[in-house]
Amino acid sequence: MRRLVVTIADLHSGHALGLCNPETEFLDEDEDGNLVAVKPTLRAIQGYLWELYTEHRERLTTLADGDDIILLVDGDICHGNAHLEHLMRTRISDQVEIGVMNLVPWLEMDNVSMVRIQVGTDAHNLSEGSLERLVADRLRAMYPDKDIQIHYHSLLDIDGVRFDIAHHGPGQSSRLWLEGNTARYYLRDIMLKDILRREHPPEVIQRAHFHAWVREWLEVEDWCSWLVVVPSYCALGSYGHKVTRSMAYQEHGCVAYEIVDGRLIGLPKKMVRRLDLRTKERIN
Repeated sequence: MRRLVVTIADLHSGHALGLCNPETEFLDEDEDGNLVAVKPTLRAIQGYLWELYTEHRERLTTLADGDDIILLVDGDICHGNAHLEHLMRTRISDQVEIGVMNLVPWLEMDNVSMVRIQVGTDAHNLSEGSLERLVADRLRAMYPDKDIQIHYHSLLDIDGVRFDIAHHGPGQSSRLWLEGNTARYYLRDIMLKDILRREHPPEVIQRAHFHAWVREWLEVEDWCSWLVVVPSYCALGSYGHKVTRSMAYQEHGCVAYEIVDGRLIGLPKKMVRRLDLRTKERIN
């Protein structure tokens, strides 16, 4: 038996630099008070992100080759209203609509049987996972035959391969020459705690939140585990530039895991593109 486990994260639906399906429709009033459907006008970076997201989905569809796909959404489907400066629209219901439509292309696939959504950050979900719940409720109504659930922190056993999944975890190391240290310390701590409890550490510990790609592998005695931090499909706004201390590069994308006959096959599959965010100018 073969399955593909695909993870996307940090879509930040509703953010003017976040992911937005161009087929999303909002109901607005016209000059006569009639409700009319309008579609969003995407910013240039949103057009790029949607094309990349679509390309990744198509590549993963080809990789699955008709086999079952489990979709994991590792938090922050929507952007919330804690940071107002980059909202596409101010109605929260419109954020839910964008979040739903961003996931619809996956749910339309016959071989996507299951969706697990992690609760993200309070600043981006109106607290206590409210926006994740609203998106999931809409999707369950639209696709009653799909298995859609929300968790804060999951321990999934998928055909014998265990996944420890939550939104918050380690980010990138603070310096290039320290790359991977933060993730490995975090991973080693989780593994040792399980081993001391005489439990088998999960084969995959997956996190998101930092909008960055991290993949580390660690062997402790007879146990081996991966730590994967999934990047986003959201560009940097003014707040992002500040908290990253003017990061020059950003990565967007997702990750996939191939499971065959109860075993994780090969590396967690990286589908990531890196952008140089600096404005280039040559002055002669």
